[in-house]
Amino acid sequence: MGICLCSLGFHPAVCLKLFLGCIFLLTWCNISNDVFDATTGVDKDKEESYVRVTGTWWGCLLASKLCLLVSCLIFRLVLRDISDPRITYLLATS
Repeated sequence: MGICLCSLGFHPAVCLKLFLGCIFLLTWCNISNDVFDATTGVDKDKEESYVRVTGTWWGCLLASKLCLLVSCLIFRLVLRDISDPRITYLLATS
């Protein structure tokens, strides 16, 4: 059985939380990669870099860490809603 579909039926709120958690997780990955590229000099000529657009790598790093924190909190809410130890194990190991 899937996370959003259990014996009681389909849970759109759980699906929405998982979707938002994944969006924040991908945003963290993208922004932190931009910060890394900017500090190593790989993106020195890339105009669409977050660091270059904002002008500060510190602010971008802070925003990426905030996205990671929000993602972890959302996944924690999902685990609380599901209360299935198999799902907890799957999310913890992924």
